[in-house]
Amino acid sequence: MEPSYIILTIIKHNNGKFIGKTLLQKTVFFLNELLRLGIPFKPHYYGPYSSEVAVAIENLVALGFLKEVEESFPVWDVWGEVRRYIYELTDEGEEILSDIKSHPQYNNILEQLNLIGTYSESKDYDKLSKAAKIYYIVKAKEKINRNGIKKEANKLGWSLEDKEINNLSSFLEELNLVKNVKRHSKTKF
Repeated sequence: MEPSYIILTIIKHNNGKFIGKTLLQKTVFFLNELLRLGIPFKPHYYGPYSSEVAVAIENLVALGFLKEVEESFPVWDVWGEVRRYIYELTDEGEEILSDIKSHPQYNNILEQLNLIGTYSESKDYDKLSKAAKIYYIVKAKEKINRNGIKKEANKLGWSLEDKEINNLSSFLEELNLVKNVKRHSKTKF
C-alpha cells in the first residue's frame, strides 16, 4: 500500500484529525515494521524518518486531500516542539478513502492501528520517537544489550537514557517486535 493511502487511513482512524508530523512519521514507521510494508526509513533527528512519507504528506496537502494547520509555540513554553502540524481529512480525502477500503492491506492496517493505539506511548511523539530509535537500533544490530543501544544511539546523534530504554522496551515487547530485553543480555527478535 502506498504511503499516501497509509497516511489517510491513519488520520481517518484517528477521527479524521492527527496532531503532529513526527507522531505521524513514527506511526507509519511502526505500521511499516509490523506489516512489512517496505517503506524505507533512515536515521534522523527524531528517529527513523522516511522521505517517502514526508513527500506523501506534502502531496496530500497540495492535492487538497488533507488540510494542514501549523501551530507555533513560544520557545519558553514548550520543551521539544517549537511548532507542530495538525492534519485533517478534507471531503476530497474522505472520497479517496472509499477506494482505499477495498485494498487488501486496509483491514490489516486498522488491526495494527488498534493494537498500537492501546498503548499510551502511541499518543506521545517523544516516547514513540524514542521507541522507534530503540527498535531501529535493535533491528540493525540483531543482538544488542541496553548499553550497546545507548552507544549506537550516541553514534546516530540520539540520546537515550537507561530508564527510557527499560520502559520503551516493554512497549516494543508488547508489539512483538522484540523479545526478552534484559539489562545485560542480548536482545532477541
